[in-house]
Amino acid sequence: MGHSVLPKSTNESRIKENFDVFGWSIPEDLFAEFSEIEQASSSFPHCLGRFPYHHGS
Repeated sequence: MGHSVLPKSTNESRIKENFDVFGWSIPEDLFAEFSEIEQASSSFPHCLGRFPYHHGS
């Protein structure tokens, strides 16, 4: 299952600014802290049958 992105802005310069995501990095110490966060999976099959446009997988 993939993900779709819906633009929140209609301002052309703001949209271009949002696409400029490669000019930064996470510092090593902060990255180490992120790595310690407990991972959890997210699944919501319990609600999928309630929507008429869902055809199952």
